[in-house]
Amino acid sequence: MKVRKVSSPNSTAVVGVVDRAFEAPDDQAGEPIPPGAYLSVVTLGAYAAMKVDAGNGRIEVGDLLVSSGNPGHAMKSDHPGVGTVIGKALEALDEGVGPVRVVVTLQ
Repeated sequence: MKVRKVSSPNSTAVVGVVDRAFEAPDDQAGEPIPPGAYLSVVTLGAYAAMKVDAGNGRIEVGDLLVSSGNPGHAMKSDHPGVGTVIGKALEALDEGVGPVRVVVTLQ
């Protein structure tokens, strides 16, 4: 199966959060994965670090996250549509972009 970064806000095409290259050691999590390489995808109920963009507003613990227009990033949504939720934030991000731990809860 081929995957790509989601680049449209509120996408229903998300199947999980890319964690790392399939056989990469833990210290290489978050590194770019070359095209054609195997990867590990985190799906329902697991914890993962996700790239988020606080351009749509400060991300608070407990916020629901959906895909952002910033490719490969999520953003908070106060009223997410059916099938757009990727996860729930376990950490806050005041501004800018950065990693946030989440519980992946595709809905």
